[in-house]
Amino acid sequence: MRRTRHGRSRRLDRRIGFSALVGLLATQAPLPASAEGLRRLDAAWVLPAYLTALALDRAAADSARGVWVRAGQTRLFGLAELPVRHLAAGMGGSRRSWALEGGWETTGAGVLRDDRLRARMVMGRRWRLGVDCRWRRLQPGPGPRLGEQAWDLILGFGAAAGPLGQVDLCLHWPLLRSGDPALAPEPQTRLRLAAAARGRAVSLTVDTAADGRPTGGWEALCGLGHGFGLSWRADLASGAMGSGLLWQRGAVRLRTSHLAHPDLGLTHRFEVALGAPAVSPW
Repeated sequence: MRRTRHGRSRRLDRRIGFSALVGLLATQAPLPASAEGLRRLDAAWVLPAYLTALALDRAAADSARGVWVRAGQTRLFGLAELPVRHLAAGMGGSRRSWALEGGWETTGAGVLRDDRLRARMVMGRRWRLGVDCRWRRLQPGPGPRLGEQAWDLILGFGAAAGPLGQVDLCLHWPLLRSGDPALAPEPQTRLRLAAAARGRAVSLTVDTAADGRPTGGWEALCGLGHGFGLSWRADLASGAMGSGLLWQRGAVRLRTSHLAHPDLGLTHRFEVALGAPAVSPW
């Protein structure tokens, strides 16, 4: 009886500590900056998908393997002229020792269109090394879809501790870049520290802004039961913050993001995934 009460007390203390951390982060106002960090669909979430699965449905996260597919849509700042569509598919090896993923994303429609392709590979489970190649083409007006192009290659390193990566540290750095510097894909988060336990998860990121200043962001997730979770996200680079809803049931995951920019308004994102992505440095 004493051991049971002691165990419950420790779990309660951990929950109180996590709630206090979320409350402290929520009091920190984001820095005003450009809105570039909102453009990519994946910029809505800095919590890795496999850690959200661990927090909400441990059994599904433990058994997930093989192929996954992700599809999403965004309306930037509520403008019908700026739809964003995203589609990605990947596969992982046994015990998640390797993973491959390719994706396509397009912003805008008609004569104004911004297309992006991405391919990434990762090896290892606890100690991970990955390569991420991204290509971007901007079509600013009518005519043949030639436009200006740019691509870059990024090296990523990750380390995970605990079963399925309960504590996750990731670093990355650009290796190669070609094309118009003004069109180069937005910089990825250079450092991410994330942690997850049953019913909760938190992630902190650090990066540099366009003017060289240090910046970053954070996201916290709290489980609501029955596979549902509520998240809160702040992006210091764009000055946006807001909430999201996540639902995980078996191999199916649904997540939404609703971020408010102080000058440009609301950006809504929606993504549905089948299968659980493997651990990666991104």
